[in-house]
Amino acid sequence: MTPIEFPQMTGIAAKDQPEYQPLPTYRDNEYVISCWKMSTFERIKVLLRGRVWLWLMIPSGKSITPSIVAVDNPFINAAKREDDNT
Repeated sequence: MTPIEFPQMTGIAAKDQPEYQPLPTYRDNEYVISCWKMSTFERIKVLLRGRVWLWLMIPSGKSITPSIVAVDNPFINAAKREDDNT
């Protein structure tokens, strides 16, 4: 998968760190969101297997941050989610 730019992005993580791939992100006080595009072969694998794996790097054994993997755009119906949580 390849991280891609999206309209709501607010910055690029690791922009000047050659050891990492630049990561377009939306960031606020609660979330960091990125968007990834699958190759045709990856799409076929997901269609057939129905699985997506999430890898998280844990520097020096520090704790894992809460994470979400989703197929729905988090910026669509955001107001509805906020209403559901009140």
